[in-house]
Amino acid sequence: MKYEYHLKYWGQVQNDNWIEKDLGIQETDFWFSTKQDREAFKQKLESVADKHSVIIAFDENEGTEVRKKTIAKITFTLKDGTVRNIEYDFGYAYPPDAAYYMFNEGSYSCDCNRSIIINETYDNMEELDCGKTIRITSFVIEKVDPNARESAELIQYE
Repeated sequence: MKYEYHLKYWGQVQNDNWIEKDLGIQETDFWFSTKQDREAFKQKLESVADKHSVIIAFDENEGTEVRKKTIAKITFTLKDGTVRNIEYDFGYAYPPDAAYYMFNEGSYSCDCNRSIIINETYDNMEELDCGKTIRITSFVIEKVDPNARESAELIQYE
């Protein structure tokens, strides 16, 4: 795999599709061969945001795995024993340990957020208040390049 530079943008600039209208671009993830090319493109995006007085935010990554998505495959066990399997796509170049942290100590470790995430897949999950009744019984990260034919890398967490 070659070393590449990744750029993702989001923010108010997307609300009225300014990037698409001004530059004809619909994607939000981009890859470059050099840091300078990424910076030049980032400046184009920033100029669109400045022109329309809106906020734009960026995530920049680099390395040989920036085309791989981080997908968390999680088995939740609810208080009543019901099992719910979900896949949560963190996007390109997201660190696996950060995904694990989000679900075990971060924002997604609370019942209020876990119930919302589960409801996105099962739509019969009631929104719960803050708490710790939804347990994780399996947590696996899949690092996958959507455009590659090779198999994905699996990272099992205990």
